[in-house]
Amino acid sequence: NPLCWYHLIHVFVSCHCFTGTFSTNHVEWFWHALLLMHVFRRASGRKVLESLVKGGEPLYKTAKVGMVILLFFGSVAFVYFANQITEQNDCTTAFQCMYLTFDAGIRGDLDAEYGDNFGDIFENFPLKLSNQSNTQMQWWTVIVFYIFWNYIFAGIIQGQIVDAFSEIRSNESDKKKDSDESCLVCSMDRLELEKGSPGGFFEHIRQPHSPWNYLFYLHSIRETDPADYTGMQSYVAELLAAGSSDFMPLNKCYDTQETATYEASPTDMLQLVLERIQGLESNVMASMDGLSQIESRLDNIEKNGGGTAGKREMSVSDVLAVTGTGESDAAPAEGEEVGVDDVGLIDI
Repeated sequence: NPLCWYHLIHVFVSCHCFTGTFSTNHVEWFWHALLLMHVFRRASGRKVLESLVKGGEPLYKTAKVGMVILLFFGSVAFVYFANQITEQNDCTTAFQCMYLTFDAGIRGDLDAEYGDNFGDIFENFPLKLSNQSNTQMQWWTVIVFYIFWNYIFAGIIQGQIVDAFSEIRSNESDKKKDSDESCLVCSMDRLELEKGSPGGFFEHIRQPHSPWNYLFYLHSIRETDPADYTGMQSYVAELLAAGSSDFMPLNKCYDTQETATYEASPTDMLQLVLERIQGLESNVMASMDGLSQIESRLDNIEKNGGGTAGKREMSVSDVLAVTGTGESDAAPAEGEEVGVDDVGLIDI
């Protein structure tokens, strides 16, 4: 676990720093490491680090452009102004001149390369355009670099960092708004749940669609042996293995469906009653089929066993095996024989 390793390293560094206060035999960089760990444990430090990571790719590409610009101005300095620069600074070889350009240019101003110890290029500004032409070209080179580096290039870098901060803040705001305005499980709108769900939106996300309940259920599926899965767990496990989330109740909630049923129009209620009557009719027909099976079996017993005695040999378990039901309150005691006249007492 990376978090566990972080805490172990933090404890080790803290102990080393604590013992280092009483001894001179310690590594100094442990103090710096402890300070950095303290900074990045804070929310503000983590946000800065996250913005650098998120804007890392564009910053890297911009840095490459900056390197090319510095190389270009270093080449110009060595090719055209090496003799003049050598009077104040070291620009004997191309490498030395490039190094000098990087040293001065990374700070945003080349006057340390072209100027004297005070950064002055001109001892006295020329009276005419034709005077000190080479020195004027040096001055214009320094000015062009200064304008580009400080007003354009630095602005691009700052804009990329600000954009990364804005994206992070926007994502956090969208997440908070989504969690406050819709259910994480079913994605239903808060207004709809306030209207249709008993107890309102907060009761809905606390009980019926609590994200923690779903998380614990998925964890239980992961920790359970597949051989011990129930039918529902097997179904959810197959969908998870396929990368599907169809088991989630998207835009569905039992509370709102029940409320919608109670608030239905008379036509919808009539349709609901008709559907329930049809369901009862199908149950009655199934019961009639069961009775027909019982009658057929009793006829077979009568033919094979002969007479009324054969009818009374059919036990309660025989009748229940035909009907597929359990024992009812009206059924005889276990082991008691049942005749044709007693069949009507059994709850089919």
